[in-house]
Amino acid sequence: MVKVFTRLAVEDFEKWQTDYDSHEPVRQQYGFTGSQVYRNDKDANEVALTMEWNSLEELQAFISESNLQEVQKQSGATSLEVCILQSL
Repeated sequence: MVKVFTRLAVEDFEKWQTDYDSHEPVRQQYGFTGSQVYRNDKDANEVALTMEWNSLEELQAFISESNLQEVQKQSGATSLEVCILQSL
């Protein structure tokens, strides 16, 4: 199991959320098993999320093979901080 912690700024949370949700079937094709989305209580356009993947290999394939960067750009994500953690 691999967890990804992501923090990002978005231009419009509602648009980002719609785009994020619509991209779920693509994530699932690459071993995605679920996520939890959080918003900063002082800045509604600052988002943090945790995502779970079956394996590091599937996550890496998703990053390199999917249209992830295009979707992020279209969704209005303006900055991105990512931390990938594997269970021991």
